[in-house]
Amino acid sequence: MSASNVMRGLHAPAMTSRTRLFPAWLAQEWFFWVVFAAWTILPPTLIPFWDVAGIPVKSTDALTIPLCLLYAAPRIFSPCRWLPKAWHLWLPGALLALAAWGMISTYWSDIRSRDVVAMWYCMVVSAASGVLAYFVVSSVSDVRGFLWRLVIALSCVCCLYTAQSYLGLNASAKTLDDFGIERVRGPLFEASTGYFLLIPAMAFALQEALARRVKPLHGLGCVFCLALTTIGLGSRAGLILFGLFILSCAWAAKGRTKIIAVAVVLVIGAAGAAVIFTKAKADRLLSKEKNLRSLTHEAVVGIMMDRSPAQLLTGSGLGSWWPWYLTETEGGDLYAGGLYIRHTRYGILLYHSHSTVLTLVVEMGLLGLVFLLWLAAALFTALRKAWRTGPNRIFAAGILVSVFSIGFDLFLVRRPTRDAVWWLFVFGLLALLGREYRGGARRHA
Repeated sequence: MSASNVMRGLHAPAMTSRTRLFPAWLAQEWFFWVVFAAWTILPPTLIPFWDVAGIPVKSTDALTIPLCLLYAAPRIFSPCRWLPKAWHLWLPGALLALAAWGMISTYWSDIRSRDVVAMWYCMVVSAASGVLAYFVVSSVSDVRGFLWRLVIALSCVCCLYTAQSYLGLNASAKTLDDFGIERVRGPLFEASTGYFLLIPAMAFALQEALARRVKPLHGLGCVFCLALTTIGLGSRAGLILFGLFILSCAWAAKGRTKIIAVAVVLVIGAAGAAVIFTKAKADRLLSKEKNLRSLTHEAVVGIMMDRSPAQLLTGSGLGSWWPWYLTETEGGDLYAGGLYIRHTRYGILLYHSHSTVLTLVVEMGLLGLVFLLWLAAALFTALRKAWRTGPNRIFAAGILVSVFSIGFDLFLVRRPTRDAVWWLFVFGLLALLGREYRGGARRHA
């Protein structure tokens, strides 16, 4: 036996042990998981606010910008080689263009100078959240494995948030007593917006479990945790989208899997509802009272009807109707302070639009609408590719369902850490489809 073989034999156990303790994916992704932990489990009381140009900014949100630049640096010197060109369908560029237009539009929005700076910050950090997700996904070689780890981590976080709500451990933060228990929320998402992330995560977990790419028990366990949290949000919009997700499973799955997928989600949803409603009340979900969002929509109709063609094209300028950032960060208790609604000559408006569609169309005009159409076209293109290739149909359908959230609340321009996680699922899907299409092209070459 040669000396080199002896040395290789001596080092083999150490290498095996080291591989077991520190898997390859951890060496590649550890920094992201540290950031994810800060986004999800760090208590709000421990997150400092910084003063930037006279504007209070949440540190975990503001750090999205340097994190984006940090992840971008390697791509300058080492382009991603395991994904085809244009796999991202130019969504990062569309995000940057939207941010630039939003900042420009403040010049005719007729708002205070501090509000202008605040809305500029919102645009920059919102674009950074999406572009950061793009760079994170392009930096990992095993995208499917990364998404599965993201689903597991998000499921664990959801269990923590749900337990806190169900057991009444966050009583000091109690707001409205119309659900019986404190609605599930946490540092990553609010009770009114969590479904934006949970639907795509649920879709991926269900898809991987049915395809047996992960252990079915593990996958279905994640689906249960995510469904339980979705119901615990106490959000009517969340329940509507959960129902749409069930219908999408019936449409996207193939053959016998279709029946299994629908049955599994229905059983898990019923089990989750049974757990939540042992303490919760359904009053707010069944209420048919005209709410403030309906009044906002009526006011917006008046605003749009009173516009000239030029104003319809340019929009009224970012922050012109909803300069929400400083109201939210400096207003304290918005209900007690009377800041939650604004009275205008067109009627009552909420302090922010509670709809991405309204914000982009009313305040950013034609280019805001173009961005929405670009996003919709990209996701429909992804769904079409997924339909042809097969393995990612349920995941693509889940993401498409989640994008309807932008009609129910203000997403993509308000909570950068929450939105970054959603973008991770979107770019993860596009990366999976890009690799499948490139592989298919090689096989048919």
